[in-house]
Amino acid sequence: MTETITDRGMTTTRRTLVRGAAWSVPVVAAATAAPAYAASPCDSLAGTVDWGNTGRYVRSGATSATYTIPDPDGSGPGQPLTLTVSVVETGSNVQLGSQVGVNDNLRTDTGVGGSSNTVASLTLHQSPVRDGNKVNTWTTSSNRSITRFTFSRPVTNLVFTLRDIDSAARDFLDAIAIVGASFTPTIANPTLITGNGSTGNPLRSAGANAPVDNSSADGNVTISMPSATSFDVYYWNLSDTSSNQIDGDQKVFISGLSFGWKPC
Repeated sequence: MTETITDRGMTTTRRTLVRGAAWSVPVVAAATAAPAYAASPCDSLAGTVDWGNTGRYVRSGATSATYTIPDPDGSGPGQPLTLTVSVVETGSNVQLGSQVGVNDNLRTDTGVGGSSNTVASLTLHQSPVRDGNKVNTWTTSSNRSITRFTFSRPVTNLVFTLRDIDSAARDFLDAIAIVGASFTPTIANPTLITGNGSTGNPLRSAGANAPVDNSSADGNVTISMPSATSFDVYYWNLSDTSSNQIDGDQKVFISGLSFGWKPC
């Protein structure tokens, strides 16, 4: 080991220098450590649509409504998320609401599809203009309505449940298709509900006389969408053709929605 004599007569070796340098490194590193950063206001958030929240859900009438989630921090740069619900088509033999003039389409209801009396669902209610003109096939638009759900910005991992899909002999037969976004249906009871939710094979009661009590979830189908900005719910109010003289009023319901979204 080579030694060096300093001006003060002290002996310093290379080992001493290296040891001194190593000792100083943590001090420098600690002084330059990166600060912690707060979460961005534009990060993805968990969102929900609770139809029972009257401060957020506003029904303008039987054909239109909105649900608004405010900017989460209230001061920007995030923006509110608005879901617009609108009836964009009714068939020639379809009227919204009941045949006796009670038009509660897009209103909320509770205790359906096996849910509790504190859980709200969105109501889709329609009836035939003439009972005798009902048909047993979804290949026509005469007994069909289309309700459109449009978000003001894209959402991800959207999940909701169609509730109370059923039928009654010579009265009604629910059929529902979803158009405008990719989805996967999960049928609660495949012995009572059939179909895949397409316009050619809608989700529908598996028989012409298979009513489901409101307290049961057997008429439910859960819908999962990887992503969506807008989608349409096609709703047919059908009947077997042996006798169409029974009142064809009928409702299906849509549960609350859950999803991810970005405020900006």
